[in-house]
Amino acid sequence: MSTLRERIDAELENLEFGILLLPPVAELPYLSVLEQAGISGVLHSFYNGIENIVKQMITDRGIPLPNGPSWYRDVLALAGEQQFFPNDVIDDLKQYMAFRHYFAHAYVLDIDPQRLEPLVGKLPEVFHAVKLALSVICTDRSTAQTTAGTSGQKSNV
Repeated sequence: MSTLRERIDAELENLEFGILLLPPVAELPYLSVLEQAGISGVLHSFYNGIENIVKQMITDRGIPLPNGPSWYRDVLALAGEQQFFPNDVIDDLKQYMAFRHYFAHAYVLDIDPQRLEPLVGKLPEVFHAVKLALSVICTDRSTAQTTAGTSGQKSNV
């Protein structure tokens, strides 16, 4: 069975691949409807991947996953409560969650490129902040587990 870190790294690798496919923001208004739909799909997948990571981290901590009609908002709220990400990153992720909801219920061919521009433009920055936060959490958690495994003695490392 893979570790939490391995599962997170696999998700991040998939997310990075999608982000690398995105065109520069300045090109968005000139792309075909089909290309814009593809970009929307990448944004949708980005938030799905983040949500998958958060759900795995919640489960790893023994916290029950939220259920009910607003479970997806509750999952992101738990990420904030558990300090998986800084508040500004949580605020950014709310925008991607909102787009995912919109995308799931919209006619894909009616997506306005102006709605994509801020999300595509900020995606590299948000992704970097997510990766940074996750690397700190995974390092801290790994250190805590290693320390706990040494008969309660703290490591100087």
